[in-house]
Amino acid sequence: MVVKEKRGRRRYIIFRMSFISKDKGAFLSFLRQAAEASGRPVPYVIQVKEDLAILRCSPAERDDLTSFMRDAGGQSLLCSGTLRKLRLAYGL
Repeated sequence: MVVKEKRGRRRYIIFRMSFISKDKGAFLSFLRQAAEASGRPVPYVIQVKEDLAILRCSPAERDDLTSFMRDAGGQSLLCSGTLRKLRLAYGL
C-alpha cells in the first residue's frame, strides 16, 4: 500500500496576512478564534515567517480553507502539493 492511499494527498497553501506576528502561538490563537466563530475546523499551520504562513489541507478542503483565510483577512499566494516548491518560491 502506498502512503498516499493510506493518508491521502495534501495541499500546502501559502498566505500573506498583514497582521501575522513572528510568534506562531499568537497566530494559532487567532486561527482558533476565527475557526470557532465561523464553525470551521482549525487549519494545520506548517510554518509562520514575517507576514507569510503555510497551511496544510486536503485537496477537497482547499477552496474552503482559501475562503476562510480570505474572510480572516489573508491573501492566497500559491498552492502546491509539496512544501519544497513553496519554500523555494518565497525563500522560507
